[in-house]
Amino acid sequence: MSVSSRLIERLFLLWGTAKPISTSKFYRKLRRNAIRRNGGRCVLPQFGVRVERNVYCGMPYLTFVPKEVETTKRVMYLHGSAYMNAPRAAQIAFASEIARKTHAKVCFPLYPKLPTSTILPCFALLNNYYVFLRKQGEVLLVGDSSGGTLALALAATREEARSVIAISPWISLNVCEEGRAVRTDVMLSVDTLDRVARLWAKGLPFDDVRLSPSQGTFKGKNLLLTCGEKEILRADVLRFCREQIERGATVTYLEGGGQQHCYPLLPTAEGRSARAEILRRLQATIYGDKV
Repeated sequence: MSVSSRLIERLFLLWGTAKPISTSKFYRKLRRNAIRRNGGRCVLPQFGVRVERNVYCGMPYLTFVPKEVETTKRVMYLHGSAYMNAPRAAQIAFASEIARKTHAKVCFPLYPKLPTSTILPCFALLNNYYVFLRKQGEVLLVGDSSGGTLALALAATREEARSVIAISPWISLNVCEEGRAVRTDVMLSVDTLDRVARLWAKGLPFDDVRLSPSQGTFKGKNLLLTCGEKEILRADVLRFCREQIERGATVTYLEGGGQQHCYPLLPTAEGRSARAEILRRLQATIYGDKV
């Protein structure tokens, strides 16, 4: 475990992101997040790419366009948010890096979240947006955290979606008991996840594939999943990988030793190494023998 990873972990401990919060504080945070979301207007200029802002059926989305576009294939990046947060700087930076280093356009939907949306309207909109992009060429799905969940759910429901990269996906909305027993995760709180799960599902069974891709089948698809060793979600991700290999999917799993949630997005030695592997995988998928 690198010095940079230890420092990041200590910072998250100080911030207390994994500590349980009261119901009133949770709902205040939910309202505050809804007010702060601003359609991506705060996105700073990105090095080596042009950021375009557009709207699809009322949903704002960003497109990261590299200086030289060398493929008709596109990457659809679904950012993590616990279904309630605006995209963070690290997610914007990684989407920009993907565009810059793969020479593919990266489409970044600012999809609707709690408290103004729930799974059914959000998923329907993302599905239609995927079809809109698919008409322009093949689409590779990438997502982190809850965005990785949505990316896998889209792939489970669309036969033509053949390639998915999911960083620390919330693979099962009902976190398993082994995950609930983890005490090393300094970023995620089971208490908060459970509150979000009930609101996001809005009565839909937790085993619906749109909520829990672990219930889906990915036979013939190529999946890359990552997870940190200290994560609450690790046990569910490992079980998913084993089951999908048995069902005929091609699965690559990267685990960050001693790492936390979404470690590839963090400014650490381990994060940089994981990002390099993700980019190599994307380049190979986009260009085949050219890589």
